[in-house]
Amino acid sequence: MLTRPSVPRLAALLLLAAASARADGGFQEPRHRLIATTFTVGRVYPIGLDQQVTLTLKQRIGDSEDLLFKTRFWSIGAMGGWNPANWTARVEALVEPIAVFQLRLSYDARGYFGNYGALLTSSDPLQCITDACIEAATNADQDYPGVVQGLTVEPILQAAIGPVAVRNTFDFEYNWWGARAGDLYVYDPGPDFLRAVQGWTLTDNATLGYLDPHLFAGALYQWINPVGVPGGNAVHRVGAIATYTFFDRGAEHGWFNKPTVVALALWSLQHRGRAGPIPTVVVAFTTETDFLPSVKAPSP
Repeated sequence: MLTRPSVPRLAALLLLAAASARADGGFQEPRHRLIATTFTVGRVYPIGLDQQVTLTLKQRIGDSEDLLFKTRFWSIGAMGGWNPANWTARVEALVEPIAVFQLRLSYDARGYFGNYGALLTSSDPLQCITDACIEAATNADQDYPGVVQGLTVEPILQAAIGPVAVRNTFDFEYNWWGARAGDLYVYDPGPDFLRAVQGWTLTDNATLGYLDPHLFAGALYQWINPVGVPGGNAVHRVGAIATYTFFDRGAEHGWFNKPTVVALALWSLQHRGRAGPIPTVVVAFTTETDFLPSVKAPSP
C-alpha cells in the first residue's frame, strides 16, 4: 500500500524553524521572504511515499529586540503533493504574535485514485484496518476513487530554555469525504486510523528534545480522537525523532539551503490495527529556497 504518510504532519519537522533561529545568532531574519520547500518522505508499517512542494510568503512583524517579540511573523502558503495513491493540495495561514504561541488555519483537499487500498469505507465502526485486511480489500477491488476536504485550526505553544525545546500542537480538524451513500466511516491511510466520513477529529502532539543549530533529537507523544466513532478507535502513540540540517547559509544564499534529513519512529500504545512492539518508521529529506534573497544585517 502506498499512501500519504502524514504521521502526524511529520512531527519531526516541528522544531526546524527554531533550529534555524538559533543558527542565526545575532542576525535578524529579512522582513519579507518567499520560500519554496521541497519535501520527500517515505514510511514503513504501513508503507507510504510522498513528494510535496510548498510556496510560502512570510513577513516579519516589527523590529523588536525583545525575546518574546523578535521572531513575530505572519505567513500564507500553498502546497501541492503527489504519491501513487492520491494528490494533495493545501492553502494555509500562520501567525506568530508572540514567540511562545502560533496559530495556523488551513484548508486541504485530497483526491484518491482508487488504488492501493487508499479509500476504504463502511458502516462498521469496527472495520478491520490491519495490513492484512487492507490488502484483502484492495485485492477484492473494494477501494474506489474519491475526494476529501478538510478545515483545520491549530494553536501551537512552544518554548526553548537553553538547548531544551518543547512544543505542543492541538488540531481541531473537520473533514468531509466523498464516500458511498450509507457509509459512515473511512480508513484514512495518512494518519492511519478510522474516522467519520463527516465530522471532527481532535489531535494533540507534544514534543520535547535537545536542539542546536544542526541537530534536533527528542521524543513525542500523540493522541488522536476521531469524534463520533465508537469502538475504541482513539490512537495513542509515543515516538523518537531526530533531524539534522547540514547547513543554513541564510536568505542571502537561498537557492539551495537547509538540506535536512528527518527520522521518526512511532510506537502505537493504542491502535486497533497496529498496536504492539513494531514501530512505524518515517524517513524524509527537505530543502529550502529563498526567492527574495537579501543580506541580513546584524541586530543592533
